Amino acid sequence: MLIWTPDFCPDGQSCRIVILPDWSALVSARLCPRHQALRDQFILTDAQVLRGLRVISRRKERGRWVIKQRLMELGLMGKDDPPIPYTMDALGNFSLLSGTSGVRRTDLRTRVATALAVEETTAGAPTITVD
Repeated sequence: MLIWTPDFCPDGQSCRIVILPDWSALVSARLCPRHQALRDQFILTDAQVLRGLRVISRRKERGRWVIKQRLMELGLMGKDDPPIPYTMDALGNFSLLSGTSGVRRTDLRTRVATALAVEETTAGAPTITVD
């Protein structure tokens, strides 16, 4: 069994997800209040909860990677630099902190939106913006 504590739960209230080693099924879960509310609101099964959390994580990380990749292309960041930081609001929406402004930020927003448009989404998935 693997234990996953997503990094996108409210401070001090992380979910604790026990899954099979191949990530195919949820064995047990202690959900943070935000994710428990989503489970209750959409009447989700264990499989849907796991899928939803994986989708949220994948979308957040995809956005961060798109930004880092572009900044590396521009010579503003190196491969060994830390990942793009992010913040979350009270509703769980992500702001990816690009450290850019103007035309460059607009370019990053477009690139992230394009990349996320083809990614899987799920009910209650948070928004992801580039700041």
